[in-house]
Amino acid sequence: MQFKASRVQPVKSIGELEKARQELIQRWRDDGTMDRPRNQPPLIPKKLHIITGAGSAALADMERLIADRWPNFSYTVVPVLVQGNEAPGQIVRAIKYAQSHADLIIVGRGGGSPEDLWAFNLESVCQAIIDCPIPVVSAVGHESDYMVSDMIADIRASTPSNAIERVIPIKDELLAIIAQAQDRLDFAIDKLFSRRNEILANLTLRLSAAPMRGISRANLHQSKLGDRMNSALERFFLIQKNRLTGLESILKSTNPTRVLERGYSMAVDEQGVPVTSVVGLKQGDPLTVVLKDGQVETEVR
Repeated sequence: MQFKASRVQPVKSIGELEKARQELIQRWRDDGTMDRPRNQPPLIPKKLHIITGAGSAALADMERLIADRWPNFSYTVVPVLVQGNEAPGQIVRAIKYAQSHADLIIVGRGGGSPEDLWAFNLESVCQAIIDCPIPVVSAVGHESDYMVSDMIADIRASTPSNAIERVIPIKDELLAIIAQAQDRLDFAIDKLFSRRNEILANLTLRLSAAPMRGISRANLHQSKLGDRMNSALERFFLIQKNRLTGLESILKSTNPTRVLERGYSMAVDEQGVPVTSVVGLKQGDPLTVVLKDGQVETEVR
């Protein structure tokens, strides 16, 4: 093998793309864009939109993780090109579409060469992320890849899979936390009643031995103490009830069966994956229509 050099260029000289990238980063550092406040993601996303390549390994990894962490979790995939001349425009349009429908957006792709990932270094894509009022997670390439989109997004995930781990909790762990909170609440209530009963018993004993002139004063003190105790108990129960109601509401709102109960149905393919678009369907494909009280087998005609 032979190599013939036609030109020698100093290491300090960088390519035009990298030069433009460095100038963009410096400009946003100077005008404060890099230091702007970041949007916080919801505890449990109800309208998650994933912007990535259709049929990509990155999408498959994310879907697998979602199914493992929260079975039947609802989300929307917005397929785009993630490399090439048309990729930036498609990504920008997808972000603008998703921000009108989502409460959290993941945008990214799997690993590749620097040239393959370059769309996420371009000003148009990064500006769309900056302008988006919805929290955006940048999940591009591997952990060693660091794009401009990672620097300006609300959340930077080292990989697409890491993005899912950071924004979707494990359902079973959340249910365990709720159960533990209920146990702690029950224990606290029992302990509170035990202490109050002990106080009342001591007061009763003191009243029975008190002289007659002290009975009236003690009865008044006991009445005030009882009122304070009842008020404290009511506030305590109300706070804990509101907390449990909020957690229950979150779980119910993410349950897909609630949608079916309102008269809707859901079509799934042979693998049990929900069918959300006609794209990819062909005549004769078997489908299962899931209703609130059963299933109907059908096919595409």
